[in-house]
Amino acid sequence: MSLVFFASPFQRRLLSKKIRNYIRAYSVLLFLQSIVIVMLLGSCNQESQQGELMQLSIEEGSVGNKLIDYAEDVSLIPLQYTGDNSLISSIRKLEVKNDTIFILNALPGGEGFTFMLFGKNGDFLKNINTISSDALISSRIKDFLIREDGRIYIVDQNDNIIALDKNLAYLNHEVLPLLVNQIFPLQEEGLLIYTNGLAKNFQSDSLMYKLLSFDSNKSVSMAFQPFQIEAFTEQVQGQMYGAIQENSKGYLYSEFLNDTLYQVGIDTVYAKYHVNFGELAYNKLDFPRAKVVPFSPILTDNYKWGITVPIEFEGNLFFAYMDRNTPTFSIYQKSKAQLLNFAIKDIMGDENVIPMPRHYDGMHIYGYFTEADLSGVSEIETYAESSIIKRAYDHMSVNYNPVIVKYKINLP
Repeated sequence: MSLVFFASPFQRRLLSKKIRNYIRAYSVLLFLQSIVIVMLLGSCNQESQQGELMQLSIEEGSVGNKLIDYAEDVSLIPLQYTGDNSLISSIRKLEVKNDTIFILNALPGGEGFTFMLFGKNGDFLKNINTISSDALISSRIKDFLIREDGRIYIVDQNDNIIALDKNLAYLNHEVLPLLVNQIFPLQEEGLLIYTNGLAKNFQSDSLMYKLLSFDSNKSVSMAFQPFQIEAFTEQVQGQMYGAIQENSKGYLYSEFLNDTLYQVGIDTVYAKYHVNFGELAYNKLDFPRAKVVPFSPILTDNYKWGITVPIEFEGNLFFAYMDRNTPTFSIYQKSKAQLLNFAIKDIMGDENVIPMPRHYDGMHIYGYFTEADLSGVSEIETYAESSIIKRAYDHMSVNYNPVIVKYKINLP
């Protein structure tokens, strides 16, 4: 007969708490052991699947290009404003699936995020802050993911991954075994999780990985820490939203101070593209004791940096970066092995402008204009009513919300 049966209510509660703590500690131990196994086996696994590293030289690329010259099938999707609940503060993540636009909206003042849904024509559908049910009262949302079959999940600040039903209400949840920063779906119910070096708040520094893949059993199948800067005794991490983009083999991954794009998947990671910035490439040895973060003067005064939004489309590669303090992007046309460079300064004053890619759904590219994007445009009132910039401006003057631009790129 169980000793628990004879215990007092207080003793039973205490014992139950100890059992839960033991189970949690044991699960964490298994989690850490799985990472160690990946450390021992990962290098051989990665080498066997590594392809040829493509070298892209920015200095050899053509300049003065305009994205509008290569764009076709362009359409504007104004996101409708119906009240405060539909107001977008700042887009951190954009996905388009099954005629629905999904947005991770960053609230002002660092207050967290909300999960917003709009129809294919920009009509407002829903804004989710938290999920409440008898089984869980979640904290504020941190990220979302959409499975290939349309299933929707959100992750809250307590690292619960919550499945939603067709009415976007609570279905079920489980606690993830690590601190999540960004999350993405992998095949066969796997997960790709960016931790920003916070995989576990009590694990050793040697296991502080930035990027981990999990299989359907939530076991670690890949752990990756490609680049870091030592500032005194602190591990300095930096992230830029949009730096992880889906492709046919999993995801392309970039870091704001790295010059390499990595192919990552459920059990593989390897360097796929190397971007050569020439004399303006960042050299961490120049500032060995500096804490370098995105948009620090060290970067904006001296270097090309901040590779992000690595999108592969129709045999081509798009990626954005900063040329000191100027937003810039490039398209690598693989069929001709040529690089096209685009700079914001080359389109200043143009009435028809295409925003840079932010998402690719396999058919169309999606970018967006925000009010801040057009705030520095002068004489906009004189632009033709049919121009892209004027149409976007007119919408935001009344509706406040951004304008999504959907298009294709046709390279000669």
